[in-house]
Amino acid sequence: VEEGEGHDAHGEPSRGASREGIAHSEAPSGSEVGGHGQGDEDVGHGGEGGEEHNKGGEEHRENAHGEEHQWWKYKWERDYVEVVTEIVMVLGAMVFEHVYHILHHMAQHGSKFGASMVSEEAKAAQNFANAFGDSLFLVLLNRAGGEFMCLGFLAFTVWLLEQFELFETLARIEIDGVSTPANGHVYLELVENVHIQLFLGMVLYFIIAWIVAKNSIDRNMLSEQLRMDWIEQLKAGTAKNLHTDPPALRKFKRWRVHFQEQGVKEVLAWQESRPELFLKICRDMGGGSGFDAAAASGNAVGKENSKGRASVI
Repeated sequence: VEEGEGHDAHGEPSRGASREGIAHSEAPSGSEVGGHGQGDEDVGHGGEGGEEHNKGGEEHRENAHGEEHQWWKYKWERDYVEVVTEIVMVLGAMVFEHVYHILHHMAQHGSKFGASMVSEEAKAAQNFANAFGDSLFLVLLNRAGGEFMCLGFLAFTVWLLEQFELFETLARIEIDGVSTPANGHVYLELVENVHIQLFLGMVLYFIIAWIVAKNSIDRNMLSEQLRMDWIEQLKAGTAKNLHTDPPALRKFKRWRVHFQEQGVKEVLAWQESRPELFLKICRDMGGGSGFDAAAASGNAVGKENSKGRASVI
């Protein structure tokens, strides 16, 4: 093959060759080849695969193992297209989750059958029970179900875009200085690979979250047991003997006292400085509608004295 036709010594298209210049043409005659055998007619074209090429000027070839050759010239070009694809898919997932949370909130606070037959005392007791929330494992499991449902939505979106041949449209878009997939099939494979990467990342995330939740539950159960031990000491009159307490109980007492003297005091001060936030905290802790009535009448909850404030918490 003559080098003046836009090919290098190995029969590959030069970097300056245009998309049209690297199209597969008819085999050269024996005189043009200069004595080469019939088997060398398609040198540099890779057989039928020579019809495919990328936008950077390299043809779509197969290597010695029969595997499809890369469409990019530099690794950063592949990474660039993958990152852009990931950004688009993550934005789509965020939109889906936002809509899902809106619908979930509407369903959670919708009408409930039989609510009119429940007494105010029963509602207050239910609010108090709800203040403790659900198990962390249950919350994690529900969250995992929502995230994997979101990945299913992304898979459906990819399938839908393939049906409308959007990837073929993307393949016709050229970016100066960047090699991009030459056809829609390559784009589809790239998007599917990114989708699997998101799936594996989600699995790894929930494995880590499960470890964190397990350790948090163990810590909470230990704190609950230490609290019960402290109560028993108060009943027996031995709560002030810190030097005889186990190290875990002694540390728990110090943190508990610090929280009551500093943290609770600060939160109680929000009754005057941040009343709306204070009422929201009380409602979340099972305060019920009594705090709403107090806010509506303009009365500060527990405003009379520190004991009254402590009784609110």
